[in-house]
Amino acid sequence: MKKLLLPLLSILFLARFSFAADPGIVFPAKDAELSGGVNFEAQTGTIRDWREEGSSLAWKIDLPPATYKVSINYSLPKSSAGGRFEIATESSKSQINSIYPTGSWNEFKDKSLGTIKITPKDKTVTIKATKVPVGAWLMNLKSITFTKQPY
Repeated sequence: MKKLLLPLLSILFLARFSFAADPGIVFPAKDAELSGGVNFEAQTGTIRDWREEGSSLAWKIDLPPATYKVSINYSLPKSSAGGRFEIATESSKSQINSIYPTGSWNEFKDKSLGTIKITPKDKTVTIKATKVPVGAWLMNLKSITFTKQPY
């Protein structure tokens, strides 16, 4: 009985106190409000044809006030490298980000954009193209993710 009880108690203890990584809150491309020269492609679930500076995506957010790590899931071939975008909420300052190639239009990767402090007045997050190289696209975007940071 002792031989069975000890491993069982160990498993229960580890299960109670083990912490899984927070997967974050994902806002998919299909939920974005599009403005300007950008399109959503339902077949791939991505924002595509993003070639106009000033065009943007906006998501309605309902997040508890906290500091969040923000990341995007995107693709970009080397031939379209060199674009830049900003991300902002109603209360946050815009963060300018460069976008780097992932390999191809079909090779999606996650890119951390740093952290944003969400306040009670923040109801949307916006990503806006600030620089798109001539004859290129900014990126294909699948989602943006907010992961609450510990205090």
